[in-house]
Formats: sequence, C-alpha cells, structure tokens
Amino acid sequence: MMSTMRKRTSSSPKDFHSNSTSFYKSYVFSRSGVASHTFPNTSSSRLSLFLILFFLGATLTFLLIPTTVSALGVAPSSFHIAFTTGIYEGHIRVINSNQQDLYLSLSARGNIKDNVVFDKDVLHLNSDDVSQTINYKINIPPMLAPGTHKLNIVVRQEDAGFIQDTKDDSNLAAGLEVYQVIYIDVPYPDVFVEQELLATTQTAGKPTTFTIYAMNKGERDVQLSGKLRITAPNNELAETLPLSEMTLPAITKRKILVSDSGKLSPGVYSVESILYYNGQTSTKKTNFVVGEPIIQIINMTSDVFKVGDIGRIHFTILNSWNTPIQDIYAEIGIFDEDGQRVSFFKTPLFNAEPNM
Repeated sequence: MMSTMRKRTSSSPKDFHSNSTSFYKSYVFSRSGVASHTFPNTSSSRLSLFLILFFLGATLTFLLIPTTVSALGVAPSSFHIAFTTGIYEGHIRVINSNQQDLYLSLSARGNIKDNVVFDKDVLHLNSDDVSQTINYKINIPPMLAPGTHKLNIVVRQEDAGFIQDTKDDSNLAAGLEVYQVIYIDVPYPDVFVEQELLATTQTAGKPTTFTIYAMNKGERDVQLSGKLRITAPNNELAETLPLSEMTLPAITKRKILVSDSGKLSPGVYSVESILYYNGQTSTKKTNFVVGEPIIQIINMTSDVFKVGDIGRIHFTILNSWNTPIQDIYAEIGIFDEDGQRVSFFKTPLFNAEPNM
C-alpha cells in the first residue's frame, strides 16, 4: 500500500511542542501498488488533478438525549460534614417544582440509616406550596471506619392517600425519588491525603488548565508540595509543572489550578499529579487532548503519461497528530483544461504514522 516513506531528521533533541520534527509519508498509487487508474481518453491536451483526504477517525457521533424537568427537588442537594460523635441536626427543603398536589415519604439509606430521625416522615404538599422544610437528627456513632461515608435522605412521591406505617423500604410503593446526599468524613489516624485530577480539552496553541482537588483526610495538618508530569503516548516527558508549597489543614479540601505552557503539539497526552506530604506521596493520573487530528497534503504529482495509459499519482501527507491516524482515503478527481471533470476515483484505506 505504501511505496515510499520519508522522515525528516534533525540533530536537535526531540520535543513535543509546536516546532517539533514532522513525519512525512509519500503514497504512490500504481498498477503494482494500492490502486491503479487509467487516464481517460479526452481531446484535451492538459489534465489537472484534484485531491481530497478523508479519515474515518474524524467522524464524530453525537447522542442527543432529551431531558425532562423533575416535579420534585431538594436543597441542599449534597454536602460534607466533619466527623464528630453525637447528634448532628440537619434539614432538607423539599421543592414543589411544578406546583402540584403531592404526597411524599421521607427515609434514609446508608450504613447508618437507622440512626436518622425525622420531625415527620410523611409530607403533603398542596399545589400552592412552593416548598417545605423538614428537620432531622443523625446520631453519629463513635466507631465509624476512617474514610467517607455516604448517607442518602430520600424523598419519594407516593399515591394520594398514602399512609406510611413502616420504615421498611420494601413496603413503600414505587414512585419518583430525589435525594439529599450527606458525606460524613471520618479522619484517618495521623495524616492521609487523597486527590482528584481534572484536565480539559484545549485548542492547540492555548494553555491547558489542570484542576487538583487535594483532600487532607487525616487528623493532622500537612505541608503539601508536588508537581505535574505531562507525557506523550510513548511515555516521553513533555513538560513538568511545579506546585507551590502550602499548608493543608486536617479534614479540609483545597482546589489547586495549574496551567501548562500552551506549546504542546496537537495530540493525546497523559498528566500525572504527584503530591508530597509529611514523607508520603499521593498520585493521580488522567488523559487530555490538545487540538484535533489534522492531515495536511504537502504536495501531489503525477507521472508523464499518454491518454489511455495507466499512470501513477504521488502525494505526500503530514500527520501532525501524535498518534497514528487510521482509515484514511483520498478522493482524486481529474479535470480537463476547461475545468470539466473527466474522471474520479477513491483510493483504498491507508494509515498515517504520527510526527514523532
């Protein structure tokens, strides 16, 4: 399929920025190669070529999912509470979004659901009620394991005339449910740091911003430092971004924003966040994309031929993406000197290696 291949070489070190070495390929379609084409009989003494490249990997499919507005809502929808033994007093505001006549039940789900007591666990909202607030108490036990425990406060729509006579979920009629999610953060002994790492797709030539959520889940404050390592698909280092040193108090979460140089070439990259604290390390990795796959046609030539002969067409393309682009094909048109198309054909599929 591929008859010739050319690679530009350079004595300078390899990098992954906008001035990186590019990889060129020349493709020749002939009788013995991928395809052949017989140049047409025509009265014109001059023919011109026109080429368009397509690659199937660039096809994007969008799934359109219709959305509906729920008749019920709750506020706040979620929150964290620091671990303390004893009684925690909270509330949930039930919102009648569509101003309907609603019968509702309230219950709890989670490993400490039996420790939740509501002011009332049956609620009737009239069509003119915008919302109602229900108070509850959570008896937090002293022996919860370290980590984050999730507790759901469930508001369920019931049939008219519903009377809740048990807290067994199996005896409740099925209906629309909304949740308030409570996260109870139980500290780890001494120090313990976890993190979340987010990266957004960015256009080529603009900095990519990385978001780190550093969470100290231990009992003591920590001194935090670290770095981000950006690597190409072959695991070669593209950039290193240092993080400023900071104090992260016990049972707290901090948002850290870091941006790269904005000079990465288009392609897929991996970023790893490495956090150092009190002699320990926390790591997190994710992928991100810079720009979009683009193939450039560098040049195109054809052999000298006679009308009716099988001629060879040469074209050279540049894959500026940092991974292979597969399933490419070319549509080639042949035009006479008056601009009239006299022939048209499509090449078989072929692949282009990256510019590494």
